[in-house]
Amino acid sequence: MHFDKSKFGAVFSAPGLYEVEVVNNASFGQNAQYEVTQVRKIGAFEELIEMAKIK
Repeated sequence: MHFDKSKFGAVFSAPGLYEVEVVNNASFGQNAQYEVTQVRKIGAFEELIEMAKIK
């Protein structure tokens, strides 16, 4: 999936869970061409594992 690295590169800093909003830029009859428009980091896997250990 395409995303603008200059816009979202700092957000996608580590493997984890993200809430991502996408838009399909394809014309009618074309294969889907999704592009990321907004993203919110829920947590990196390391952070989520540490939180689970504490509880």
